Amino acid sequence: MNYGKPGRRTAPWTLLLFYNLRVRPVTIVFAKAPVAGRVKTRLTPPLTAGQAASLHTALVWDLLERLRELEGTDLELHTDGPPDAWADLGITSRLQVDGDLGERMLHAIAEALGDGRPAAMIVGGDSPDVPLAHLEGLLESPFDVALGPARDGGYYAIRCRRHDAGMFRGVKWSSAATLEQTLRSVRECGLSAGLGEPWYDVDDYAGLEQIRSSAHIPRHTLRWLCENGWLRSREAR
Repeated sequence: MNYGKPGRRTAPWTLLLFYNLRVRPVTIVFAKAPVAGRVKTRLTPPLTAGQAASLHTALVWDLLERLRELEGTDLELHTDGPPDAWADLGITSRLQVDGDLGERMLHAIAEALGDGRPAAMIVGGDSPDVPLAHLEGLLESPFDVALGPARDGGYYAIRCRRHDAGMFRGVKWSSAATLEQTLRSVRECGLSAGLGEPWYDVDDYAGLEQIRSSAHIPRHTLRWLCENGWLRSREAR
């Protein structure tokens, strides 16, 4: 690669600058493979295991379509199994490493930042209608770590400019204290942490009711609600 005069080699610092201008933040959707009995278990009942799996597929599909509109960031899908359900979207996909949620997120964040990304943001697959402005706010936040608070005490997204091996130490996942414990652990590592705008996720009955009453239901989720009797066709907006 030569951007100077013929016969002259480009200075290493010029190549580094050229590379850095092209490296963008990455937005990573974390999602389980839609296996009946392994996803959306807090919604069974009232849903059957099969319905919960198909709802999960719809939610993630809508979120991926939405995040394609997020400017200035690359998009990846990280799953714990084959991502066949969303293959038609043509989005770069990777398998998550083994471990609990914190270990898997830390690996994805460390890998992205280690590749020279200025920021890595992980978004859970349960918030298909999250406003893009909320995610843009997290990307622009001046903190080392910025979290989008969820209604149930967790968070729908986490964006990191820096990371530490102990940033998720002691966090109890899927609890009402997950957000609070993450903030404390991140700050104990010497990283700055702040909050973005709150939103909700669809992983329990309250979340299902909330998206059901939304004025702007994403198309795959809307189809699922109609086909499974949670929304009459004439109610579709």
